[in-house]
Amino acid sequence: MNQGAKQLIKDIFVFSMGTVMTKLIQFLLMPLYTSSLTTEAYGAAELVNNLAEFFYPILTLSAFEAVLRFLVGKEYGEKTIATAGLKLMILSAGGGIVLFSIIDLIGNYPYTTQLFWITYTYALKTMLSFFVRGKGYSKLFASSGIINAICLAGFSILFLVIADFGTNGYLYAIGLSYLCTSVYLIAAGKIYRDIDLRIRCRPALAEMLRFSAPLILYNIGYWLINMSGRYVLLLFTSYSVVGMYIAVMKISSVINMFQQALYAALQLNNSRMFSHKEREKYYSDIFNAYAVIALTAGGWILCFSPILVKFTLKNEFYAGHVYIPVVLLTALMECIFSFYKTLYTACKKTRRALPSMVIGTLVNLLLCMIFVPMFEIWGVVLASLISTLFQIIYRIWDVRHFVRMKVCWVRLIPGFVGIGVQTVLLTTSWNQTILPAVIAICLTVYFFFAYFRGLLQSLIKSGALHVRRPGKQNIKING
Repeated sequence: MNQGAKQLIKDIFVFSMGTVMTKLIQFLLMPLYTSSLTTEAYGAAELVNNLAEFFYPILTLSAFEAVLRFLVGKEYGEKTIATAGLKLMILSAGGGIVLFSIIDLIGNYPYTTQLFWITYTYALKTMLSFFVRGKGYSKLFASSGIINAICLAGFSILFLVIADFGTNGYLYAIGLSYLCTSVYLIAAGKIYRDIDLRIRCRPALAEMLRFSAPLILYNIGYWLINMSGRYVLLLFTSYSVVGMYIAVMKISSVINMFQQALYAALQLNNSRMFSHKEREKYYSDIFNAYAVIALTAGGWILCFSPILVKFTLKNEFYAGHVYIPVVLLTALMECIFSFYKTLYTACKKTRRALPSMVIGTLVNLLLCMIFVPMFEIWGVVLASLISTLFQIIYRIWDVRHFVRMKVCWVRLIPGFVGIGVQTVLLTTSWNQTILPAVIAICLTVYFFFAYFRGLLQSLIKSGALHVRRPGKQNIKING
């Protein structure tokens, strides 16, 4: 059990190094985008990028999730899984050519070529990334993120600043950065050695697809929750409003950088601990520690969000600063409760993940259609927050049926209340936010320091998670 916690800490550190560096570079690129592109051009480009995120899990049948899970589970050899993944990508590319040709023919979509380009460069990078993670190459996975960000920065400067290609330049820069990252993963991970087209991989592929098939709908639902609001906005407003909203959403990458690193580490580690006899105690202890750290970090990010906004949102984009606190709150809630999502994969309960996504999708779409005509960007922001809360409540209830986690809600709820107070202060008095934000975060830090210092010290020192109440003996956190 202690070894599992130590491995998790190691994975979080490695993934964080790569993710933080990646998101930092992307964050630093925001002034370039908001100064080189108009809100309309930026909105059009990002909508193409978002469509690629919708198509790739459908066209690849979400097999990248199965690649990771089956490599960790050792059900099949690495060569079998790598070959199965390659064959699927080849078949998928053929289907993609047909699909996008039909879209171009019927819909006369002006960015069909760019859409195909980004969809498959992203799909290839994702499949390779999950493969190296499954093999245990955590450092390679983390470094690939840095390579991707550096390439994105270089190509963005080339196509937007030097060549001034506008929307097309932005899209080509994204695709080329994915392609360069894929080449790096193949070369550094020596993945070419795992490919053997003579291997009979049909049974493995069939089992992998049975695992990943429910995740197709899950990923579609995830996309609808996160992206559909942009298209509803476009339906009732304009590319300019959509561009402002997307720029605002990019600020949430400050929290997403931690969420992605933690999710990657937790997904891998929880899958490893699946067969352990004390897995439920382990999952409980890890979640409590994870929630404390995420709440504390999220509070400080909220505290300094006015400064981040002044740095990133330039010119006409700056008007979107008022939405930032609620956007960050939504990202923080998703970050904390993404832990529950990893349990569906770890326990091979992918079918059970679908209802929460269906609930979230329907709530989000319904509220967007009601709110956006009246409140425009505020409508999308509030719909996203409410739908996220609905999903969280369902997951907490559903996961109890196969993992009996013991969460310290009595101690965590005051922290959520503190974060909520911060959000209200920041939203209602943006120009006088620093002092109330600092006061709120100090109270939050004091609360967690008083009740969880023993827990965090134990986690860092030995992986045996305990909590010390002031003036009393140590007690187990899940006791």
